[in-house]
Amino acid sequence: MFIWLLFCGFMTALWVSEVWVVKTEPAKYLHLWGGEGPVAGLWYYASERLYVLHLACLIIWFLFGILLCLCQWSFRGKLLLAHFGLSVLWLAVAHIAA
Repeated sequence: MFIWLLFCGFMTALWVSEVWVVKTEPAKYLHLWGGEGPVAGLWYYASERLYVLHLACLIIWFLFGILLCLCQWSFRGKLLLAHFGLSVLWLAVAHIAA
């Protein structure tokens, strides 16, 4: 559980820093918007707005993972297992799609 807490914390920090870079240095991402280049098939690269929305969803998802690790709910184990499984599935699919 501690390892998953660290992983969720790392992923949250990673995505927050990505939002920061997108907002402070948008020129780095201009070639991605509009569905061109190597990531043309990925919906979240259609525009900056969609990409930031995607990142916000990921931040919320991994913050929820941190909450699950820290809470004391009786059914936490099942939710934590589901969170882990869905996260691994997302990572696998995102890796294949990219």
